[in-house]
Amino acid sequence: MKSALVILTFCLATFVMGQDYQQGMEDDMEAFRRYQQQDEEALSDFQKKDREAFEAFKKKVEKEWGDFISSTPNDWVEYSEDLQNRSKVDFEKGEVTIEILVDKNEAKNEAVVKEKLAKAVEHVATTRAKAQDFP
Repeated sequence: MKSALVILTFCLATFVMGQDYQQGMEDDMEAFRRYQQQDEEALSDFQKKDREAFEAFKKKVEKEWGDFISSTPNDWVEYSEDLQNRSKVDFEKGEVTIEILVDKNEAKNEAVVKEKLAKAVEHVATTRAKAQDFP
């Protein structure tokens, strides 16, 4: 009789523990699904904000320069923070192009143009490249 009671108790305990284990697994899976959904939403939100920031930057550049040149696998393009200088390094050709914007009055003064260009060259030669083109 005692052994039957022990066996019955063992079976009931196993059954109850099995249900608790199953419920725990289901709870864990649901928590993981919620985490995964939140993570995917956060990534999607980040990507959207990144695209919007890039488009805003591109519009600013186009307003200043009339066109937008972006980096490619072979060309590294960088704009100064005030968007008045643009540099392009062509790794295939081994060439560096540095452009500056000057207004009509500055364009008439060769010394001013040379000074701005010299500063732009110095900046390219002494500054580390940015990880991305836009803020």
